[in-house]
Amino acid sequence: MPFQYLHYLITGMFIFLIYSTIAKSIGLDKARSKLSLRNSLRKSLAKNGFLSKYFYNERAEVLITFVGLNKLKVSSIHYNFFRHISLYVAVWSYFISLFLAAGQFSLVNLLMVLGAFLLTSPLKFNLVFDYVLKNLAGNHKRKMNAEVYSLYAQLKAEFQTRRVGNIYGLLFEYRSYFKSIKPALEELLYKWSESPDKAWDSFSKRIGTEEAKTLSIIMKEVEYSSQERSLALLEQKRDQFANSNYNAYRNYLKSREMVLYIVIFSTASGAIILNMVVIFMLFFKDIMGAANNIFQM
Repeated sequence: MPFQYLHYLITGMFIFLIYSTIAKSIGLDKARSKLSLRNSLRKSLAKNGFLSKYFYNERAEVLITFVGLNKLKVSSIHYNFFRHISLYVAVWSYFISLFLAAGQFSLVNLLMVLGAFLLTSPLKFNLVFDYVLKNLAGNHKRKMNAEVYSLYAQLKAEFQTRRVGNIYGLLFEYRSYFKSIKPALEELLYKWSESPDKAWDSFSKRIGTEEAKTLSIIMKEVEYSSQERSLALLEQKRDQFANSNYNAYRNYLKSREMVLYIVIFSTASGAIILNMVVIFMLFFKDIMGAANNIFQM
């Protein structure tokens, strides 16, 4: 076997060591099957599992929810567990490669992994993570407001074209047309039997935007008003909803421009920094080689 392949062998042994440590930590003995390991690891990665006290993070949970990974049952525990394992493997691979002089995993590779580890950290000091989180929150809010406006427009159209006798029935029918506000609509329908007012209050609170609050106030009045009065109430807020939707779209375009600028700037800066690191490492290697030659004379 070629000498440089020892790098892969030792790295594989290290990964097996991680596997053994995890198996021991979650109380898995050798007699258990792979299915038992998978089930035990899944329990350990749950919110009340063994690894939750080390890897659970509320800010990462928010990020995962905005991105939609929570639908795939991914949590902040999985997120941080993957980050740390990737870093450990990268550090080990680098030092093994350095020890064997195999060159299979360079310092640049290690710095890239370390940079990714730091940039994806959900801790409060990470400005990049904060920026991404705020942009995702703003984008999620924009989508919800757009759907609130669509719900308002559909309700107004119903009152314009026919006599509405059952608002609950309309909302039950509409809920499948929406994505971002669907959970809020389902909660509204669930609480409708208690009181329509409480149901609309829960809708407003769940979404948490001024547009949702305005629609909630209007619909609570509509519930106890005549057809003509209800249509007049909805018409009064048409300009407010339209302006809000327009301003949200303008902010979205500005945000996209800023994100594009940051991506281009970060890519260019990263290329320059990596180039400087490579030059420094080559320079350092030449100096060490010259020093070794001097001492060998």
